[in-house]
Amino acid sequence: MSGKRERDHTFRAIFHKEILEGFVTRRFLAVLVLCLIVFPVGSIMARRDYQARLQNYQESVRLYESAHKTISSVFTDPAKGFRPPSRFSFLSTGLEVVLPDAAQTVAKYGATYADMRLTNTQGTDNLYEFFHGPLDFSFLVTVVMTFLALAFSYNAVSGEKESGTLAQVLSNSVLRSRIIAAKAAAQFLMLAVPFLAGVALSLALVPPAAAPAGAPSAWYAIGAAVLFSLLTIAAFFNLGLLVSSLTKQAVTSIVVLLLVWTALFAVVPRLSVIAARFLAPAPSEQAFAQERAQIRLANEKACEAEVDKLIKEYPQPPRAVMQANPRAYPPKEFSDRQAEIRARFQGELVAEGRKAQQAFDKKRDAQIQMSMLVARISPVSCYVRPLAEIAGTGWLEYKRFIETVGRFQQNLNDEIYSKNRYQRMQGGAGFGFTGKADAPLPRLADVRIPFGDVMRDVLPDFVILLLFNTLFFAGAFVAFLRYDPR
Repeated sequence: MSGKRERDHTFRAIFHKEILEGFVTRRFLAVLVLCLIVFPVGSIMARRDYQARLQNYQESVRLYESAHKTISSVFTDPAKGFRPPSRFSFLSTGLEVVLPDAAQTVAKYGATYADMRLTNTQGTDNLYEFFHGPLDFSFLVTVVMTFLALAFSYNAVSGEKESGTLAQVLSNSVLRSRIIAAKAAAQFLMLAVPFLAGVALSLALVPPAAAPAGAPSAWYAIGAAVLFSLLTIAAFFNLGLLVSSLTKQAVTSIVVLLLVWTALFAVVPRLSVIAARFLAPAPSEQAFAQERAQIRLANEKACEAEVDKLIKEYPQPPRAVMQANPRAYPPKEFSDRQAEIRARFQGELVAEGRKAQQAFDKKRDAQIQMSMLVARISPVSCYVRPLAEIAGTGWLEYKRFIETVGRFQQNLNDEIYSKNRYQRMQGGAGFGFTGKADAPLPRLADVRIPFGDVMRDVLPDFVILLLFNTLFFAGAFVAFLRYDPR
């Protein structure tokens, strides 16, 4: 028991010493001031961007619904559905700016199915922002806090080796495991306190937006984001501790860490995209658009060829007959058969387009999954993508919107195009609408991703971050135990 108490006393003594020395240093005060400035500023700017996007979304919905109240309107103007902006985008802008924010039908005469097209009207007021990215929570953690983590740990061991103080400490009967554990705990605490203080001040100044009906509370997302952030900061801190334990000079440690940080932050995530193109090739969006255009062209050509055959079966009567009875041509049988032909070919076009889209989505999903898998060799990638998913600005949000648009398209087909027609009337006397023109227009349902589904998706990244922390600290622990001060 006395040995255990002595070991606990040693840990506490070293921990208190590191804490007292650390909290009075300029480094800690500088980091605290930095966090208390950049996190609130980033939150304020992100909230302003969200409010602007939310206002644009609400105004677009209002204008659309005021002009499109019944199903007859979609035959002259497109039916639209809008995606609301993510209220958690202050955590990570992610794909928010490039995600489609609306889906609309291609309005055309005689349409018998809903041909949907995704659109994006989002952007930024200052295009210069695209060069460097927004000052969101994700950027502050991946750039500012990870760099500070290395700055706190690069000389934790190598600095004392260089000054000779570590040799003096080890000359006493002190367990090395207690020394490295106490130093790591104390210095990481000095890094975590400013980070948490900055987050707390941000939330106090800019409270999260209220949750809509059926949506999870903002505190779930914020809690998950903070947990992921602490794990990421700890991973880079332990990486710095590992390199510091392996080197004898602080300058060598910081040079090595800067090279590693650059590779993990800037090189690996981009190389993962290049590697995925070779490991899981997929056609580009432009190539797929050309493929769809070819499918449509071939379908229209075959349709017109069959309509031409039909026209030959119903030759146009002489001009005198047409003038005497303009409603006699085309006969109703001709119009019905022509409508049946065009409906059949349009149905085939929808089926072929859906099949091509599914094949394209499968290849693209495989390529994206491969990119994510390769990128996970960097702790940065295990943080950036999960934070975007938690914020509702990631790949899951894109797939959710696509699925919602698919249901909206099916609803339009079932409720409008399968029951109604907008076509030229018999004898060419203008256009007419067949069906219940005053029936209400279907709307795009706003379906939320359950928070549990998001967490299940990012769970592998959480486990990998834990593994990074374990491996880096274990490496530093072993290197410190094997250090020979002679």
